[in-house]
Amino acid sequence: MDFSTRYGSLDHVAKRSLIKGAAPIYIGMLAQEFPVKGGKLAWHCADMPFFMHTAMQFPVNQFDGAEKLQEEMAGALVAFAKTGDPNHEGMEEWPAFDVETKPTIVFTTDGSRTRYAFDEEVLEYLKKFDRPFVYPD
Repeated sequence: MDFSTRYGSLDHVAKRSLIKGAAPIYIGMLAQEFPVKGGKLAWHCADMPFFMHTAMQFPVNQFDGAEKLQEEMAGALVAFAKTGDPNHEGMEEWPAFDVETKPTIVFTTDGSRTRYAFDEEVLEYLKKFDRPFVYPD
């Protein structure tokens, strides 16, 4: 879970999705453990090599299922660029955001899937803190 930007992202997307005639918005996150430092969770921009289809060029991305994940994520970017919709054959349906269900696709080698309002309880709890979480090095 991305504690540092998730609040602002969801707030922005919720407000933007209510604008009449606005283009659909799709929210996704990479929830992958990487084989470094004993299992480091995805960090800011760790998803970019997967979306850009360059993940296999980096040793940190040499883990089981990484190539399949790359195909799924890069395919979503290409589909979105072509059609405005990231859905493509070979991935679970990725619905556009709506304020009722709050869908987010969670990319992982364990099986990417769409989750609905899955982190609301945690986010509500963390609102109590000025700086809810800082990832350790």
